[in-house]
Amino acid sequence: MATLSVKYDADNYSYQLSFSSKLNSFDAVYKIELPPNFNYKPVRSVDGFVAGVVFAAMESGEDLDVEQDMTLKGVQNLSHFIEAWGNLLPLQYKKIRINAHNIVQLNDVKTNSAVSAFSGGVDACFSLIRNVESDWNDAAFNIQYVLGVQGFDIPKEKYAEYEELMERVSPIYEQYGCKRLKVWTDIKDQSKQDWDMSHAAQLASCLHIFSEHFSNGIIGSSEPYCDFFGPWGSMPSTDFLLSSGKMDIIHDGAGFSRTEKVERIAKNQMVLERVKVCYQKGFNDNCGQCEKCYRTRLNFLAVGVENPKCFNQPIEYSHIKKIKFNSKVRLTELKSIISYADEHNVKDDWLKYAKYALIKNYILYHSAVKLWLRKLKYSIKKK
Repeated sequence: MATLSVKYDADNYSYQLSFSSKLNSFDAVYKIELPPNFNYKPVRSVDGFVAGVVFAAMESGEDLDVEQDMTLKGVQNLSHFIEAWGNLLPLQYKKIRINAHNIVQLNDVKTNSAVSAFSGGVDACFSLIRNVESDWNDAAFNIQYVLGVQGFDIPKEKYAEYEELMERVSPIYEQYGCKRLKVWTDIKDQSKQDWDMSHAAQLASCLHIFSEHFSNGIIGSSEPYCDFFGPWGSMPSTDFLLSSGKMDIIHDGAGFSRTEKVERIAKNQMVLERVKVCYQKGFNDNCGQCEKCYRTRLNFLAVGVENPKCFNQPIEYSHIKKIKFNSKVRLTELKSIISYADEHNVKDDWLKYAKYALIKNYILYHSAVKLWLRKLKYSIKKK
């Protein structure tokens, strides 16, 4: 049986996590940095930490034994989460059980208070802005704090680079009076869980650290419902199952394409100058030339913004047809941009290059898939 234990160090505002199984055992740390006058309250249940190791437990195939307090909703949701991933990737993840020794009833009244995961990218900016500017009116979440994590996109040892990124993107949330909470963690490196599949669960574990302060933890969506992609680590069908009896995890924004998100955030001058979308050039700038940068440039072009200040160089239309959109997800996003432009009667020259790139990359992608299938068929015959 796999085991999990968590200890809180009040002197250093940190949690020490120990996970043990026959397949994978590790220790990990979560260190908290707080803004002035934030009176931190440690968690009363370990639901979030269970989420942080659940993929390691499923991969081991052993039931997970948890002696410390969990909420009933946390156990129920994570049990459904395990069933979902055992169904999505049965060769990689097994349908294990959580053996919770002590289930507690924490009957706190939930509010619309929320902490939002914030990296400075399009998805995070969209979730922040549409809530603090009350696009939903009374249904909007009350976001007064954002969460920055070091140890995920920014490696745990890159302290200066983390500060450079925060220096770039902090004016985006500070313009609304929001303050930043920070978690430094080595859970990603220590646990060696498949990051593509486990990133939302590990991010949720960081959000849950503040479950005594906020009723909701917000994770910005990746793909929209209409272009649903999976299995993937952050999906609207599974992220909500990372909720506990103390904090609901909100998968926010899946009702919008990336271009529609860009249309919303492009109204904000601070975002136009500071949104961070790539890590090819470093942690405090956008390279402006990689596939993701050019795809984001196309998002902006589609909504009528040709050269936002977040990119240092003007766009070269002729370069669009040279970009390799060499995955189904990237091709789908390019197609979505073109569809948006056509629906909004865009006639600019860049659209011709984008359509050329879509056709070329569609052919190359499907040719590569066919070649892979032929190689697979040949290898099976040889056996």
